Amino acid sequence: MKTYTPTTSGTFLERLAGALAVSTFSTCYFYAVLWLPTVGLLFFFVSRTAAAAALVPYAVSAVLPTKALPWLLNTWFFRCALKYHDFDEVEETSQEEISLIEKDKKIIFAAQPHGVMSITGICSAINMAPRPTPPTCTADVIRRIPIMKHVFGVFGLVGASSRSLKSALRRTSVVLYVGGIAELFLSNPAEERLYVGKRKGFIKLAMQTGSEVIPCYYFGNTTCLEILRHPVLTSVSRKLGASITILWGRWGLPIPMPGKSMCVVGKPIGIPKKEFPSEEDVDKYHAVYVKEVKRIFDTYKTRLPDYKDKKIIIET
Repeated sequence: MKTYTPTTSGTFLERLAGALAVSTFSTCYFYAVLWLPTVGLLFFFVSRTAAAAALVPYAVSAVLPTKALPWLLNTWFFRCALKYHDFDEVEETSQEEISLIEKDKKIIFAAQPHGVMSITGICSAINMAPRPTPPTCTADVIRRIPIMKHVFGVFGLVGASSRSLKSALRRTSVVLYVGGIAELFLSNPAEERLYVGKRKGFIKLAMQTGSEVIPCYYFGNTTCLEILRHPVLTSVSRKLGASITILWGRWGLPIPMPGKSMCVVGKPIGIPKKEFPSEEDVDKYHAVYVKEVKRIFDTYKTRLPDYKDKKIIIET
């Protein structure tokens, strides 16, 4: 098992840059959908020139394809995010072991919790840079919204539909947020709720494609941002595949709080290949996955001040 030494707090300049780096993603996540309405407001209340200037980057993003950019994440600016969040990482399965597994099969890195947005997941990708990380599964709408698709496209994105995942797993391992949008609306700094009781499709998919499942726990995802919760917002967001709500962090702005974050890469579940798995097969390995997630949480939670007294709650 490999454990990374936590980053130091850094200088004031490094922490400021780190706050701006992570805020690039949280601000885009919230405001990208408001870009076109903003262009309209500029047109009617400011000037056509201002509206045209604001429309150019949106239009360019709309037509250009996205591309993973691990070299960008390896720059001083983005690496400062690791200091801002005092990032740490534990590898119960080392990168060398992962490479050996991938010689025979692809891996679904089952990530939880989703949080308002995965700040710890972002830090993990930055920590790995310039090595590329497996692409992240996301709803198609995220990969189509101009500006947003390019900001988050630096991590590499693949569709989260069953068809897209089956296609992706023929050529690459993937990061899959098991709880999805439903888990996003459970995010709360005061408690740790996972939406996993009914999420069994990823286990069936792993069996059908002959893929392995490795749980990844992202400590810090539920403590750095908060959102406005309402049943209507939850319902609309789940249908769209993207969150429609208000988020905030430091000073009431979309700036994530600077609390400690930690990624724990767990152990392989040991998924067998079965083209036509039974319900009992899926239930068996889903139970193993849930047990492993609980073990990871209870084993490492004392390393984070915000988590030492928390208990994990599994939503069914």
